[in-house]
Amino acid sequence: MDIEPFFTFDLLEYSIYDLEILTVFVRDSYNYREMRLAARESRVTNEISNFLYDLVSNPDAMIDILGAIGNDMNKETLSRIIPTAIERAIIQKGEELEEERDDQVVLKYSEQQLANLGHYKQVDALSHNIFIPDKTKFDALVRAGQEEYSVEKGNPLSDFFITKVYKDGKNIKGYLIGHFKETLDEDGERDITLYCSPITNIEKFVRENPIVMESGFINARFQSRTNRKTDIVSYYLQSNISGISFTNFPNLIHEMNEFDEFYNEFFV
Repeated sequence: MDIEPFFTFDLLEYSIYDLEILTVFVRDSYNYREMRLAARESRVTNEISNFLYDLVSNPDAMIDILGAIGNDMNKETLSRIIPTAIERAIIQKGEELEEERDDQVVLKYSEQQLANLGHYKQVDALSHNIFIPDKTKFDALVRAGQEEYSVEKGNPLSDFFITKVYKDGKNIKGYLIGHFKETLDEDGERDITLYCSPITNIEKFVRENPIVMESGFINARFQSRTNRKTDIVSYYLQSNISGISFTNFPNLIHEMNEFDEFYNEFFV
């Protein structure tokens, strides 16, 4: 038996990775083989992590691994800049992994369950459909009391919602935002006003619309991320259902290579 446990779970501070491991040990999905595999992978991951930590903590050892890189510098200079290069690589890779984690499903909702959280409506002028959320169903899924609803945590009682997310490959370019009005359309549904915001302008859209800043979005959280290298803060929206990203919703993502042209044609 190992001296150290292969996994510990902190109820006050845990990550999506911790939840992924924890789901293996849920009683309803008991599988001894998967448990042993998860334990082994976690142990080996810890060993690799410790090995890499010891390696990057010793710049002199890194010089041998680098080979011809930096061979035109003296050893003292190379030893001095190696920690900076390592830190830069770790920050970059950490941000990439964080984005990948945001796109992974932890809690298991079927595509049909997610589709039933609203319906889709074709907008001829845009040449694609838009997502219309059902407030009551989002209210049932969001894991927060109504007193906690906010722009940062999402608010199923709001009249604003994300009806389309525009991507160019892996990158989110912008959001199509819907606003329920009090009037009804010819189908007896509430009229909707559409707004579009490039991801670079989403902070401005939220902060310059007091109602949005106060009530938030039915199906999204207003989030920020600080680049640990440059200290630059970027803002974005993400799904307010725990463990589910926008990419998991059927037809919520729309691939658009020419987002800037689309935005300027319809919304500027």
